[in-house]
Amino acid sequence: LTSASTSTSFLLETARRPAMRDMLLDEQQKLLEQSGDVASQLNSMPALDAAIQEILRYRPAVPGAFRRCVRDTEYEGYHIPAGTKITAGSFLANRSPKIAGTAGGDPEEYCPMRYMASPTKDARPHLAFSAGPHSCIGAGFS
Repeated sequence: LTSASTSTSFLLETARRPAMRDMLLDEQQKLLEQSGDVASQLNSMPALDAAIQEILRYRPAVPGAFRRCVRDTEYEGYHIPAGTKITAGSFLANRSPKIAGTAGGDPEEYCPMRYMASPTKDARPHLAFSAGPHSCIGAGFS
């Protein structure tokens, strides 16, 4: 379901942006004209990679995660007792200027170009796969 949701969102946002669609098609066409290993060619498609990273940020397939606080904690001046149910909202966090804004541009807008200058996937500010010991098991497949 998460792959289907992400793929559908990717196709929708790409269809809404003819210039982005054309850039992706040009990138693919140039690689098709070359011979070589398909896997290495896929790794040399920066526009496609940027568009995928941005759709993961802009429309995460799983908009949040639920956790339970295991011990009394204080966060930004608020006391959170052990046992409290907590919602970690990746949809909202991905649109926060503190997270998405670090890549440039308006976090409320779909803009794959924000990822074109990112040298590594680790530098990409989105929480589509959550983080830590409870992160998505499918993150490595993406």
